[in-house]
Amino acid sequence: MLARFSRLISQRDLSLTEDFSDDAVLVGSAEGEVTVGREAFTALLKRAYAKEHTVSWEWDTPVVRRLGDLVWFFVEAQVLVVTAGKTERAPYRVTGILEWRNTRWVWRHYHGAEPARS
Repeated sequence: MLARFSRLISQRDLSLTEDFSDDAVLVGSAEGEVTVGREAFTALLKRAYAKEHTVSWEWDTPVVRRLGDLVWFFVEAQVLVVTAGKTERAPYRVTGILEWRNTRWVWRHYHGAEPARS
């Protein structure tokens, strides 16, 4: 799910919204990146995809726990922001909750953040 998330974001692919439940919560690291529900998430993606840069992530090994049809995880990463062929990297952290529905996993909660420098 993390690899797919990164790939679809970097390709500006709106089909990513299909991976989220109708009432999923997404909290990104930038101001205004808080959504509840697929409609709000779709609007956020459209705004993000209109920007000149693309974003993707390189994930470390996640810490994953499962209870029945729910999985929650934490993962450290590097966010890659590409603008006009120039790539900037920064540390990033994500926590998430996934739910098994029918035959696939869907996002229930995503929270991404750039750690504060100390």
